[in-house]
Amino acid sequence: MRLAFLAVVPVAALSLLGCGTARFGAVYPARPPASAAGPLADPAPARLVAHISVTATALASALEEAVPAKGEGTFRLLAGDRKYTWERTPVALSFSQGRIVLDTRVTAKVDLPVSSVVVPMELRVFAEPVVSTEYAVRIQSREVKVTSSDRRLTVADSTIVALDTIGKEIEGRVKEFRYDLRPLVATAHDRVKLPFEFPLGDAKGCAELRVLGVEAGPTILADGMEKDLALIVAPQVTLPCASAKDSAELPPLANVATLVPGPFTVTVPIAARYDELTKAMSMTFEGGKYFFSKEYRSST
Repeated sequence: MRLAFLAVVPVAALSLLGCGTARFGAVYPARPPASAAGPLADPAPARLVAHISVTATALASALEEAVPAKGEGTFRLLAGDRKYTWERTPVALSFSQGRIVLDTRVTAKVDLPVSSVVVPMELRVFAEPVVSTEYAVRIQSREVKVTSSDRRLTVADSTIVALDTIGKEIEGRVKEFRYDLRPLVATAHDRVKLPFEFPLGDAKGCAELRVLGVEAGPTILADGMEKDLALIVAPQVTLPCASAKDSAELPPLANVATLVPGPFTVTVPIAARYDELTKAMSMTFEGGKYFFSKEYRSST
């Protein structure tokens, strides 16, 4: 009984070994097929937050150029049209409760049926600056106040009509005002999107920050106009360099309720063709061991 049992065991073991080899085969995957297509990365978006500011001096200078220093026109009085002319002093810019305030002193000359009269007036415009999707500072929610210290004027005075007309004319120029921020943002956009190439021995790689969009936080008025901008980028490294794409234009600006400034995290995926990855890995591993370059070895 004992000898018979020992004789059966080797036969059973050989049977199991033969079945296992035939069923499972090699445990490592096959080498991927070679492909001429470029590497494709799938990066997660990241935000690069920048800060831009427009000084009060620059904004006042732009408004000074937008609003004419003098003008003329006509207004209806009785059965005919009467002519008026006006000149203003330089625009003074200030800030109050989240709005900009424009002050200027206007001297108007109004032709009346009998004679002409010169009337001084103070013009004040309250407005809210906003940044449009086209990166232009526009003036909205305008409120115009025209006053005069000339005691000759009364509510029924026909000259009041001319003063109101002058106030509406200046308000119209303020409404058309735009301050272009595109050159400032476009400079940063062009620098970020530019890929740079780096060698890896015989292989070559490219790092790229593809800009997907631009977001803008709330506007802050503090002796000027300040705003946080976030460039939404898709970071990636490709081996070899991906085929050059058409130069993307600056995407439209998207105003958001809030942006988080400060440090940010960027996850960079690396996409490589198999042959390029082989070249890069052969530089790193020598004889099956990880190799550290002596060129960048620390001296401490």
